[in-house]
Amino acid sequence: MDGSKQQPEASALPASAVRAAGSASDQGGHGILLYYKYVILAGREAELAAWYEAQCSGLGQKGRIRVAADGVNVTVRRTVGGAMAGLGAHMEAVRGHPIIQGADIDFKELVSLGAGARSAADPFSNGGRHLPPRAFHDMLERAAAEGAGGGGCQTVLIDARNAYETQIGRFDVSGVELMDPRTRAFSELPAWMDAHESALAGKRVLMYCTGGVRCERASAYLREKGPAFAEVYQLSGGVQRYLEEFPDGGLFAGKLFV
Repeated sequence: MDGSKQQPEASALPASAVRAAGSASDQGGHGILLYYKYVILAGREAELAAWYEAQCSGLGQKGRIRVAADGVNVTVRRTVGGAMAGLGAHMEAVRGHPIIQGADIDFKELVSLGAGARSAADPFSNGGRHLPPRAFHDMLERAAAEGAGGGGCQTVLIDARNAYETQIGRFDVSGVELMDPRTRAFSELPAWMDAHESALAGKRVLMYCTGGVRCERASAYLREKGPAFAEVYQLSGGVQRYLEEFPDGGLFAGKLFV
């Protein structure tokens, strides 16, 4: 179900500017909230869609809201002349809602791997282990040292975003292979993982995307291939959260598309 309104324009932000995209208090920011939550709605989709309609209309907010059987994906912004405080009110309303409370408001995109893969990618029970930005960074640095030591690096990076997003910005770590699926749409990723199954088996796989949600699905799909895929990790909060922790860019080079 799609309770969509006007979609805010996407933009490519340099690493130093990404914090503004998720800020409701920065008067100089973009005034955009991006978040998702996986939750079984059990037939309450229409109820939640109506709540969002009333909430956003009352606060004078526009954007795109997707309500599906397995959760919500929200991108909302303040209208021209609208108060930034309205975005703060939106966050507080979400945090107090009995169905969606606990949503981490900094994320983007409730996504599908496509009808053929949907039943084989359960983010509720089988997603890759979440690594906070600092832990993800440290694991990459250890992998680089492992490769430099001559023992061969057993860690690979997978960028779960599309080809354009990867082209303008990516993790660049000497000695750690970045596997770029070069997909045009997220639904193409399962076929790429199937084709590269032998290359990924037995490796320590670190996966990342913009806000984390694509990795929820993709890491679950990979882990469900069996014991050879036990070490699958995902960057918690995605590149957005990583750049908040490392405002100078850290190991991420280029721009983040949001």
